[in-house]
Amino acid sequence: MPGKFIRNGGKSQYWLASVLLVLLPLLAVLQYSWLGQLSDSEQKQMLVGARAAATRFGEDFDREITTVFAAFLPDLSSSTTATSERVVQAYTNWQMTSRYPQLIQSIYQVALSTEQEVTLARFNPASNRMETIAWPDEMTALRNKMKERITLLGGVIRLSGALPKIQRQSMMLEAELPALLIPQPEMMKFVTSKQFPLSFLIVVLQKEYLVQEFLPSLTQRHFGEDGQNTVELTITNHTTGQLFYHSTAQPLTAAQADVSSRFFRLQPAELREHIRQRWQFSKSPLALVLTGGDAKTTPELLMPPMMLLMGAQLSSEQTDGLWELHLRHQSGSLAAAVAKARRRNLALSFGILLVLAVSVVLLVDSARRARQLAQQQMDFVAGVSHELRMPITVIDSAAHNLASGVTRSPEQMQRYGQIIKRQTRQLHGMIEQVLEFAGNQSGQKPYALQPVQLNLLLEEFVQANQTWLAELGFQLQLNLAPDLPVVQADAAALRRALQNLLNNAQKYSGESRWIGLQAEVEDHSQSKQVALSLSDRGRGIAAQDLPHIFEPFYRSSDVKAAQLHGNGLGLSLVRNIVQAHRGTITVQSKIGTGSTFTIRLPLAELKMPEQNANEQREVLHEAQG
Repeated sequence: MPGKFIRNGGKSQYWLASVLLVLLPLLAVLQYSWLGQLSDSEQKQMLVGARAAATRFGEDFDREITTVFAAFLPDLSSSTTATSERVVQAYTNWQMTSRYPQLIQSIYQVALSTEQEVTLARFNPASNRMETIAWPDEMTALRNKMKERITLLGGVIRLSGALPKIQRQSMMLEAELPALLIPQPEMMKFVTSKQFPLSFLIVVLQKEYLVQEFLPSLTQRHFGEDGQNTVELTITNHTTGQLFYHSTAQPLTAAQADVSSRFFRLQPAELREHIRQRWQFSKSPLALVLTGGDAKTTPELLMPPMMLLMGAQLSSEQTDGLWELHLRHQSGSLAAAVAKARRRNLALSFGILLVLAVSVVLLVDSARRARQLAQQQMDFVAGVSHELRMPITVIDSAAHNLASGVTRSPEQMQRYGQIIKRQTRQLHGMIEQVLEFAGNQSGQKPYALQPVQLNLLLEEFVQANQTWLAELGFQLQLNLAPDLPVVQADAAALRRALQNLLNNAQKYSGESRWIGLQAEVEDHSQSKQVALSLSDRGRGIAAQDLPHIFEPFYRSSDVKAAQLHGNGLGLSLVRNIVQAHRGTITVQSKIGTGSTFTIRLPLAELKMPEQNANEQREVLHEAQG
């Protein structure tokens, strides 16, 4: 029943392991497909998120410059008409209320002289005055553009007219400086001439502040994570392609970017709200002049022409900005980042699946080993029971014959005594093997290694076994070197190892009655060692059994079939003893020609004194006794 249970349990475990090993590749394929779908979905979500973040980035920037633009529009509710006074008041308010007072670098006023020449004045914050200056080199290209704009906007607008098609946000912004171009109408001339002579304020933004603080702050706000930017970002002039800002050493191109968007534009809704808050028509002195003092005139009727005048003909549709933003993920691109994350997830997932597969294999192997061990233990119990029963039965039978007086002659009594001695010796050896194996398995079998003279040990070993081998008709052929060196060993344990090998040679010799014992020194390039070889010319060991003969409880199938007594522990004990001596044991065997077991031991560093040699002789004699 136990054997049947073990076999049935083994089959079910193999079937379960096979099912698991088939399911794991299927799970791997499904996981690969699912991770691919998740990666595609994640890439789309990241792309949508990047576009949304880029849009918010541009809106924040545009909101700030729209605030600057609105701050320097003329206040129609004020009685102040001089442009310089309005600039001083607007600049002072800006410095006191703005979150980013460093955003403005300088303020210029552009106007047409009576000779139709474009003049330039710069606001001096120290004197709070506009001072006429020559055009700087960096603003030369803007000079002719400003004359065209002032002439166009100031000369043709009438109360019932419409702004020309050329009017766009680009007329209010300059991308290269960068700067805001804010129209400044002479309102009182409108009252008399119905035309709108204009000048312009050029508010130049602080480029160093934008590059070093403002744009990095916006980048961190919209693309930062744990204090670090997650994107590479580049800003260029959309028209000229001129590089304005980049967050990494190597600027991006449009082809390299994951997302590109336009910004640096005025926000229509934001600007309209600023205009409505600043222009209080019902309280404006100018409003009374424009309406002829008629309180019934609705102030809102003045809004369209006034917004035309201020260059605020901004449609509700969002126009394209003058700057272009290019960004991609810090890993190189969103596709690269997602692919990297996918590879990482795949590696982790397949690693887990591999661990599961290895675990299944290890569990199956452990179960197989456990079944083998259980089977070996059952065989061991059966073998030991049989081995114990035989000598006990023989001893009991011989003792009964002696006690009952069946045997009276001295020759028969001597023969019975030898039988009892032989069986007792066999029983004693079996018990010693079992106890030594139990001690080795529990780790409670220490070996006292000390210098041992091999010649003495082998002489005593041969003398101890000569008699019983002769009784069985065995010839023990010796080939021992005369001056074997000293080895570091436990003499009693080494003798037990040789005894087990000798017992196996006698047991498996078959019809042959020859055993050879050889000892020599092997001189290798790195070290010297002693080789002890014990040979027989018996049945030999099959090639498939050679890798397993040193395993506990292992007995080959042909040995079991021949019903040779044994418990499968002898060679396992020999290997444990040799390994404890830092040595090795090997076997050469062939079916029908015999086997040779060779123990190789390292030499001791010191020679053994004569006193220790005498002590060794005493120990060996005690072991024989």
